[in-house]
Amino acid sequence: MGRVLRLLRIIVNSFTFVLLLLLSCVFWETNALMAFLLVLASIDQLEDVYYYTYGKRFFPGWFMPFDLIFELVALGIGFCMLVFGLIYYSYFETWLFRSMIFLSIPVMYSAIEDVVLWFKPIKTGLGVSLAPIQIHKEKEEFRIIRKKR
Repeated sequence: MGRVLRLLRIIVNSFTFVLLLLLSCVFWETNALMAFLLVLASIDQLEDVYYYTYGKRFFPGWFMPFDLIFELVALGIGFCMLVFGLIYYSYFETWLFRSMIFLSIPVMYSAIEDVVLWFKPIKTGLGVSLAPIQIHKEKEEFRIIRKKR
């Protein structure tokens, strides 16, 4: 089951990567700053695909605040897809708006999962924890020393 979920994460993050790149191409003419932010968010999604494939990260631990911003951009894109699909599906009952509703949910789930992953590692069935930063904490032993009187 762990391999199936990992494959699903790879597919969803790949879809989000392509979607953000396409949106950045659309925004390039009207808003270059937004297009640049979308390109950075798409690179973050590509990094998530690389992480789920190989278990290694592109970005160091200090890059986490930027990664969270990019994940929030992906979450916002997924939410806008959901709202757009819900609003226009009542007027135009086509497969485009049904698919936007359906595909927005995995995009939002992927962004939320990646944010949660930074704070709490996810245990997989293979004994490997998916965490961006492996923190090894040594067991500390405290001894109570009594003074002799």
